[in-house]
Amino acid sequence: MKLPGSIAGMLAGFLMFVASGSVASAHPHQFIDLKVDVMFDSSGKAVGLRQEWVFDALFTAYLIQGQDQNGDGKFDKAELIDMLGRLLTNMSQEDYFTVVHESAEPTKFGSAKPVAASIENEQLAIRFETPFAKPLGGKGKTFRYAVYDPTYYIAVLHRDGLKGVKLDAAAKGCKAEFQPSEPSTDQVALAASLGINQSAGNGLGIHFAEWVYVKC
Repeated sequence: MKLPGSIAGMLAGFLMFVASGSVASAHPHQFIDLKVDVMFDSSGKAVGLRQEWVFDALFTAYLIQGQDQNGDGKFDKAELIDMLGRLLTNMSQEDYFTVVHESAEPTKFGSAKPVAASIENEQLAIRFETPFAKPLGGKGKTFRYAVYDPTYYIAVLHRDGLKGVKLDAAAKGCKAEFQPSEPSTDQVALAASLGINQSAGNGLGIHFAEWVYVKC
C-alpha cells in the first residue's frame, strides 16, 4: 500500500478500511498514546520535542498493510523506518499535530527527524524529533506545547499524564506542569454525536488537547 499524500487522504483510506468492521460510533475513532522528551541544548534552551506515538491496533493494521516490501512475512527495521519517513512527510502538512507557544504566535518547526519504528502487541510505535526553528525558553521563561488532532478524529493522550513527559538535559530548576483537557459538556456531547464520516471542522480538537507547560 502506498501511503496517501496527506493526512486527509490517510483518514479517507482508513474510512474505507474499517467500513465493514466494528469501530467507535463517536469521535474520536483513533487513539495515540504519547510520550514526549523536551530536548535542551547546553545553553539551557529547548531545541525541540522527541515524540513517541503508539497507535491503536486497528489504525496500526491499516498503516502497515502492504508495507512488507520484501514479502518475507515480517516487518523489517528498514521497512518500518521507510514507512515512518513517509508518515512524517504527510504529517509535516499539519505541523506534526504539534503546537508550541512561547508567545502569542505558534513556534515554527524544522523538518522532523525519524528515530525509530517498531510493532509490539499489534501496535505500531514511532519515534521522531520535531526541532524548533529557533531555541525556546531559558532562565525565567515559560513555553507550552500540545499534540492533538484539530478535528478530534484522533485522540492523542500523554501516557500516564505528566509521567509521559521528560525534560532531557534541562538545567536545574526547570520543571514541567501538566494541564489535562477540560472540554465543556456541550463539546463532549458534540464529539459523541459525530459519526465516522462526520466532522465538526478544525475547532473541536483543541478543547480535548492536553497542554504541558515548561518553566525554567
